[in-house]
Amino acid sequence: MLLYDLIWDIRSFANLAMFSGADRSPASPWWTQGSVIQITQLILLITAIVFLFFFRSQIARSKERNRELEEQVSKLNKELRMNRYEFERRVDDRTAELSRSTLLLKLENTERQWAQEALARSEFRTRALLSAIPDVIFRMDQNGLLLDFHAGKGFTPWEKLEEKIGRPISQVLPADAAENTVMCIQEALRTQEVQRMEFCIPYGQEVFVFESRIVAGGDQEALAILRDMTELRRLENEILDISSREQTRLGQDLHDGLGQHLTGISFFSRSLYQKLEAKGIEEARDALEITDLVKQAIQQIKGITRGLLPMMVEEEGLESALYELASTTKRTYGISCDFTCESPLGAINVSLANHLYRIAQEAVNNAAKHANPTRISIALRINEAGMTLIVENDGQGFPEGWEQRGGMGLRIMRYRAGVIGAQLVFRRDEDHQTRVICTIPKASFCTIPKTS
Repeated sequence: MLLYDLIWDIRSFANLAMFSGADRSPASPWWTQGSVIQITQLILLITAIVFLFFFRSQIARSKERNRELEEQVSKLNKELRMNRYEFERRVDDRTAELSRSTLLLKLENTERQWAQEALARSEFRTRALLSAIPDVIFRMDQNGLLLDFHAGKGFTPWEKLEEKIGRPISQVLPADAAENTVMCIQEALRTQEVQRMEFCIPYGQEVFVFESRIVAGGDQEALAILRDMTELRRLENEILDISSREQTRLGQDLHDGLGQHLTGISFFSRSLYQKLEAKGIEEARDALEITDLVKQAIQQIKGITRGLLPMMVEEEGLESALYELASTTKRTYGISCDFTCESPLGAINVSLANHLYRIAQEAVNNAAKHANPTRISIALRINEAGMTLIVENDGQGFPEGWEQRGGMGLRIMRYRAGVIGAQLVFRRDEDHQTRVICTIPKASFCTIPKTS
C-alpha cells in the first residue's frame, strides 16, 4: 500500500512537471524543456522504485530478524523459566536437606552432649574406683611395654614409676617375673582369659610377694593387677603351721597315748594266751587272736602317726619322706607304689617340702581310696625352671563333675599349692593315666618363709 502511494505521488509530480513545461516558451533553458523533465522524472521514478524494493527487502529482512529474535527470546524465556523452576526446585531440595542436616546436627549435638556427660560420669566412677583400689595396675602392650599405671594406696617397692612409662616391664620387675608377665600377656590376648602368676621382689631386708592377674584390655593391650600378698601369705603360713603343729600333737598323742595303751594290751593279751595255753584251755586261741588284732591296730596307729608327724620331712628331707610314703602306701593298700627322683634335691625350704609332701600324700590317698588303681607312682623333678611333683595312677580317673563336688582334701591341695606359688593341674591323658601335677617356679622358692 505504501509503495502504491509513493508511485502515485511520483506520477502526479511527473504529470505536473509535464504540463508546466508545455507552457514554457521555447526560449527557456534546456533543463526546463519537457523531455529533460520527463527523463528526470523517469530517473526519479526508477530511483524511487529501487529504493522502494530495497526498503521492502530491508523491511522483510528486519521482520525475519525480529521473528528470529522473538523466537530466541521465547526460547530463552522458556529456558529461563525452566532454569528458574530447576533453581527453585534445587533451592527447595537444598533447603530441605539443610533442614534435615540441621535437625540431625542438633540430634548429634544432643547425643554427643549426652555421651560427654555419660563419659564424664564414667570417668568419675572410674576415678572413684581406682582411688579405692589399693592394688597397683599396669597397662602394657603385647610386648610388655609399660603404657600407664595406677600406683594404688598401699606400700609398693616401686619408686618413680612415671619415669618408667614407655619402657619395657623388665625395667620395673625382676627378669624372671618380667618374662613370665610377657608370656601371660600373650596368653591372655590369645585366650581372652585371666592369667595368674606370683613373684617376689626383694626390698631392703624383706621379700615382698605379689600376685599378678593379667587380663586382655584390647586387641594389643593388657592390664596387670598387682596385689601385695606378703601379709596374706604370712598369715596362711601361720595357719598351716598351726595345722601342722596340731597334726604333730595329734600324732604324738596317738603314739604316746593310744599307741602305748595298745602296746600294753598286746603284752597283756600275750601273757593271757600263754597262761591259758599252759592250762590247756581252748580259749587260748581267742587270746592269741586278740593279740594279733591288737598288733594290727598298733601298726595302723604307727601308719597314721607317721602320716601326721612331718619329722621325716624335716629331719631326713623330702626325698626320704616321699620314699617312705610310697612304701607305706604299698603296705597299707597292697598297691604297687614307687618313688623316683631324677636328680638330688639339695637343701630346700622346709615349709615348701612340707607342703609338697602333704600334696603328694593327699593325691596318693585319694587315688588309693577312690580310683581303684593297680599302680601308683610318685616322681619329683628339678630343672632350671623350677620343681615338678607328679603323682600318677592307672585307675578309673576322675568322676564327672568332680571339680564342682571336690571335697576338703582337694581344696586343701589347691590351697597349699597357692601358698607356695605353685600351679596344680589334674589331668587324664590318652594313655589312661591320671596325673596330679604340681609345678613350682624357681622364683617361688623365695616366697615361702620357714615355719617354726
